[in-house]
Amino acid sequence: MRHVLLAAACMLTGCTTPYAPAGLLFGGYSETRLAADSYKVFAEAESTERAGMMLDLRAAELTLAAGYQKFAVADRNVRLESRTNYIPGNSYTVPTGGSMGGVRWVQTPGRTETVNFGKGEMTIRMMKASDAGAAKAVDATATRARLEPLLKGG
Repeated sequence: MRHVLLAAACMLTGCTTPYAPAGLLFGGYSETRLAADSYKVFAEAESTERAGMMLDLRAAELTLAAGYQKFAVADRNVRLESRTNYIPGNSYTVPTGGSMGGVRWVQTPGRTETVNFGKGEMTIRMMKASDAGAAKAVDATATRARLEPLLKGG
């Protein structure tokens, strides 16, 4: 439910998912270490484009933090998902004014809302520049330099 409400609010106000670890709010990134040199990275954002960029930046950050220069993508899946929620109606009273101090009942009907969002996961193997196959791997420094200004605003 929290994902739908926050994503709907984000879509209505035109905001973007912050580049931050996944937490209580909608979106963000996370990772699971698979081995000393590999991770499975996850991201969720308001669009598939942003989710994909978050995957790439997080992979670059993990690679550089571990002392590697490149990463190879073993598998990558970024897709559009949707959630539909029922939002119950409610009723409340509104003062009508006047000398009698009357009130009237107002009712809002329940409704359903569907929210689309981007979700992705990617498995990477981190590499030194001198490792076999590194020539075809992704340069972590270049990836970070390209995506940090877009995702972190810096």
